[in-house]
Amino acid sequence: MEEREGRSLPERVKELETEVQAQRRELRVAIQRLDRVTAGQIEEVDRGFDREAWTGSRLDLPEDAGGATDARRIVVPSGLQRLRNGEWWFNKIGIGLLLFGAAFLFKFSVDQNWITPSVRVGIGISLGALLVLLGLRVYGERQAFSQVLLGGGIGVFYITGYTAFQLYALVPYVVAFAFMVSVTLLAFLLSLRQEGISLALIGTTGGLGTPFIIHDGVGDVGGLVLYTSLILTGACAIYVYKGRFSLLLTAFVGTWMVYLIGYSDLIYGLEGGFFQHRPVMQFGTSFAWVVLGLAAAGREMLRARNPHRWQRPEPGPVARLMFADEVMKSSAPAHMLSVAAPLVALWFTQEIWRLEEASLGWVSLGGAVLYAISAPLLRLFENGGRVNYTQAITALLLATLALVFLLDGNALLLALAAEAAVLHHLSRRTADRILSVGAHALSLWVVGWIFVRLLDGVLALALGSGVAQEAGEMPVFNLGALSDLIGLALVLAASLAMVTSWTVTGYRVAVHAAFLAWLWHELSTLPNGAAYTTIAWGLYAVALLVIGLRLDRLALMRAGMATLFLVVGKLFLVDLAGVEAVWRILLFLGFGGLFLVLGYYLQHLWKPATRPPEKFEGNGSLSSGRGA
Repeated sequence: MEEREGRSLPERVKELETEVQAQRRELRVAIQRLDRVTAGQIEEVDRGFDREAWTGSRLDLPEDAGGATDARRIVVPSGLQRLRNGEWWFNKIGIGLLLFGAAFLFKFSVDQNWITPSVRVGIGISLGALLVLLGLRVYGERQAFSQVLLGGGIGVFYITGYTAFQLYALVPYVVAFAFMVSVTLLAFLLSLRQEGISLALIGTTGGLGTPFIIHDGVGDVGGLVLYTSLILTGACAIYVYKGRFSLLLTAFVGTWMVYLIGYSDLIYGLEGGFFQHRPVMQFGTSFAWVVLGLAAAGREMLRARNPHRWQRPEPGPVARLMFADEVMKSSAPAHMLSVAAPLVALWFTQEIWRLEEASLGWVSLGGAVLYAISAPLLRLFENGGRVNYTQAITALLLATLALVFLLDGNALLLALAAEAAVLHHLSRRTADRILSVGAHALSLWVVGWIFVRLLDGVLALALGSGVAQEAGEMPVFNLGALSDLIGLALVLAASLAMVTSWTVTGYRVAVHAAFLAWLWHELSTLPNGAAYTTIAWGLYAVALLVIGLRLDRLALMRAGMATLFLVVGKLFLVDLAGVEAVWRILLFLGFGGLFLVLGYYLQHLWKPATRPPEKFEGNGSLSSGRGA
């Protein structure tokens, strides 16, 4: 500004004109990227447009020669945006109607016996070639329209190959398979020079479906695995280069569907040779796991190191339907697939080898170790990325599954409770939401498991069927009871790491209720166990109340008083008819006296915490020294 003010008026006007011309050139270049805008429309927008018709739509300016993206953006007129949407629908509907019309023409020619099957197949190949050539011809002027023509041509090729082999049997299986593979390669090659990803999606879908489209009734597991691995590799390579999440999602779902259908004939079907095919099937499963994981992680690592060149993957319409907008603004979907790949591979491994739980647990533990080693190594090569975090989460998930498969009973309960407590404290220190969700899930599992174990005995007693203590076990001092008690203590310790009041309250109320059920479950097996349970509840309630009064903790006071009222309810609803007369007398007299003593000494037991002195405000209201 200082340099401009020091110049003469003609120089300043000339400088402003130069800036305006530069901005016009940038605007013209950006609008030319909209492949459906004619030269006349560009001139019209450049000369002047209605400012009120412009909306908040944004368009990135093109990259410069050095690969860096200009941070400036321009606004796209709303009328132009509506025109683009209309053309998108016209293109898709038009190519769909064209394909249907060609199919109807083929059927009509067959019904009328006008042309031979060879001529019909020749017409299909010619039509597909014509669409591809037209698509390549108009690519420079109408890129989106070109993608529609090219996609239609690829679709015609797939239909023609299917017709030539399955319907007319004009060519042997090898020729038909080679033709379909060539069509898939053509789709991949064309997609590399296209801005869109539709051709890669068509090629991936058609390529993965080829073994079933032209199935000849003879299953070749090795050929299926090799072919699927090649298609998967090509699709993942294009994903890494282009960065379209819809392609990765299609490759993920399509590959596992191919293996599910192909392996099911051997695993669950009547075909022989299952045992000798298992190594090949496992190779396909492991290869898919590695390639999908490398594609998802590799793209994110490249983006972390050079975000201008490797931008965030585009979600695509399918992914937008599956995930929320907030999720799609990040790379979370790619990370989700990176975590899901080993889980799906683990399930396939179990089905292929029919593993026992212990063997599957060791496999899961091995996978957890691999991911745990890769997490810090990837961190060395990343530039603030999140791939190493995803690997660590995957390692944690696989390790948890290993615990579930390797342990059972009390050992599994204690292991999961300890893991939940550790995760709660880690999530508080790192403010990590995923760790917090995992910790809550494990805690709920532990508490629910304990409740189920305890309520089995409690409900049996309530219904009058009784519970028989296992031979040689003492109430309270047995492995099951101590495991439940330690599990509850770990859940209570986990609540100390929580920050929101409702989660803390919920956890402690659940532990409190479970501890009452634990006392009932253990003491009810003794002679006159109902009376012992009531006494234990009363002592526990008094302890909570006294501790709450001495520490001035309102929550403990409320818990103690509520438990005492629960004891009163048990006295009338259960003990009045369920215990012997002597015990009934002792219980009612003892608790009656206890309530009188508490009522007398309640205020003496209360030790309020030291608070700032109170003072009277000018309006006569009482407030603390810290202000209202």
